[in-house]
Amino acid sequence: MSIFEAMERLAGAALLALAPAAGVTTVAEHRSRGVHLVAALRARGAGDLVDGYVGELTREIWVGAETRSLPQEQLERHFAELAEILADYEISEACLEGALSASAGGDRGRRIAVDLFLKARSDGVLAARNLSEDVAMFVLERSFARLVRERQRISSLAPMLREFLGPQPSVAPAPPPEMPQAIAEPPRQIATATVATPAPTAPPKQAPPVLPAAARPPAEADERARIRTQYDISEAAEARILALIESQGASGTGRIARLEALARWLQEARAQLMRPTNDDGDLRKLKMRAADALAAGDLALAMETLKQIRRALRDGRRRIEARLEDEVAALKTQMTEEARAAARLAELAVARRDYLVAADLFVEAADCLPKSAREEAWRYHLARADALFRKAEEEDDEPALGESLAGYGGVLKLLSDGSNARGAARANIGLGRALHRQAEAAAGVGRLTDAVQAFRKALTLVSTDDAPVLWCEAQAGLARSLALSGRRAQQVAPLREAAETYRAALAAATDELAMQSRLEINLGLGAALLELAELDKSPAVIEGAAAAYADALASLSRDEAPAAWAEASYNLGSALLTRADMRGDAGPDVPRLTQAVAALGGAVDVMSPDRDGEIWVNASLTLADALAALAETEAQPAGRLHQAIATYRRVLDAVDRASTPITWATASMNLGSALIRLGEHEDKRNNWLAAAGAMVPALEIFEAEGANAHADVARRTLKRFHEEWLGLLAPQQPTGPVAPPATPRLQQVS
Repeated sequence: MSIFEAMERLAGAALLALAPAAGVTTVAEHRSRGVHLVAALRARGAGDLVDGYVGELTREIWVGAETRSLPQEQLERHFAELAEILADYEISEACLEGALSASAGGDRGRRIAVDLFLKARSDGVLAARNLSEDVAMFVLERSFARLVRERQRISSLAPMLREFLGPQPSVAPAPPPEMPQAIAEPPRQIATATVATPAPTAPPKQAPPVLPAAARPPAEADERARIRTQYDISEAAEARILALIESQGASGTGRIARLEALARWLQEARAQLMRPTNDDGDLRKLKMRAADALAAGDLALAMETLKQIRRALRDGRRRIEARLEDEVAALKTQMTEEARAAARLAELAVARRDYLVAADLFVEAADCLPKSAREEAWRYHLARADALFRKAEEEDDEPALGESLAGYGGVLKLLSDGSNARGAARANIGLGRALHRQAEAAAGVGRLTDAVQAFRKALTLVSTDDAPVLWCEAQAGLARSLALSGRRAQQVAPLREAAETYRAALAAATDELAMQSRLEINLGLGAALLELAELDKSPAVIEGAAAAYADALASLSRDEAPAAWAEASYNLGSALLTRADMRGDAGPDVPRLTQAVAALGGAVDVMSPDRDGEIWVNASLTLADALAALAETEAQPAGRLHQAIATYRRVLDAVDRASTPITWATASMNLGSALIRLGEHEDKRNNWLAAAGAMVPALEIFEAEGANAHADVARRTLKRFHEEWLGLLAPQQPTGPVAPPATPRLQQVS
């Protein structure tokens, strides 16, 4: 008996135990016919209730603390024994009525499970059958929780139950309690979680400087030709794969990276399918058909054929299990083949971003393996955790994130003997990423501390010599968590360590490290240095951030990855502007100001207020500040000032004064400052009056919001207006009053 057959037997016994809830009376000898009831349900086309029960119970025992570490043979025995116990005991009428009452809430299944559990324990049945009380109670509770939740469907089975059990007593039993509306709802789809590459939001990138031909990134056409040649795929297959990738929203370097990953997998899968085996002719034909479908890029046909292969392998396994002991070796081979078939299906599901299906298939692959295949088992469990993490990252799925954490922990437990350092390092990296993702949605640094520990553990297991890619991935993950921890705690030490860790990863990066990973490390270094600059104002920190973003932009294309390019360009411009402001008495830093204006202008051109929201506002304000600062260095500043004024006004048009008052007031105050300076060169009276009109409401908001430093600047400027008010209102004379000094550029208040 397999574990699924044992679960079906338990489902039939539980349905017979609940028959009184459908108004059907059972006698003792009928309650032992659960397996026959399941067969009858399937014959009548009503087997979906049993399939749903088995599917949900399978997921429950996978994640339940009571059952997830129990060997499969023990679980199978518990299910079979509990089915017999259900046949021996009857649920009391009072318990059934209480469990189905409106006041039972979500405790219905537990009430019935407790009633049966206490009867069996008091009679010594659990001890006599050597059953774990924790496991027995858990299985009973989860079994009845689902079946009672679908009471309406049980009631609809009443005619079939009566037909199955034979004639009913002449005296009709009392009608069952009315089903509460909450219970009568249709069964809910139970979602399992899966994992994905996330992708931390990368700061947008700036147009790369012109590189020598040897240093330029290869053209897409050349890359595609290389991939076709290296992995032996046809142009038709390439076109189909690219269509699949583009339908999932990939573009630019990410599209080529995914094309290469899928091409590599196609090559490996075809090699596995085509290698010599002892399979029968029909199965070999199926494998050749699947290999041919993969070669043509027809993933849908490949999936259907692989399903047939999986079914054929499963059927073969079941036949081998019934043979003599001298065929055990052949059985193990067949089990491994079946597992690999399920794993290939899972990999296809991951490629299609169907992470829930992939996670279930990886579990199936691990379960199909013989116990001696420990090396492959942990790989499938790790692939399942990765799929769940990808789902959590791409779809912001918290349950999937929790399951991925448990999955990584399970892999580390499998590898706890230290026999596989690389496997343990990969699991620790996955665990660290999942913990970091969880920390992003929570306050404090507790989870970040756990993430840092996981990444540090991974670094102790591998080195740059034996696993350079894994080592760089662990370094990058550690740096990310350190940077977020330093930002939240406002501490220099973790931010400085994050920057050094990013640099160490870049220094050790080899050609094996994907271009996307290298790019993310550069962007992470720039972000960490910008954060550090808030606490450490040294020029070297700002220059390091600017250099990191410049390196990142060299690998980015404005056309292929506009969002990432714009964000990186914005951050580069911010760093350059901050560095230019540090010149102090040395005079204006015209080259850096000019570069900052170019970078910020490019970023704002690519962004839009509707799509990018707050980052567009910040980039536009920073651009306007840079234009105003650059105007002060020019002999004819009016043109730059007009550009700055127009940019401030675009921000004021896009920002809601009520919801973000400080941002609005900052833009209005800086607009007034630019108008004052413009008034020194043209139309003083109108520009100064417009400046006063911008500064007065800004002052009101600063005072209301408690932004005292900004309010003081506004008051001083407005006082100068008051002192020269008559001169502003009167017709301008050749020798008018001296204009008030320009308002210093204001940084946005957080």
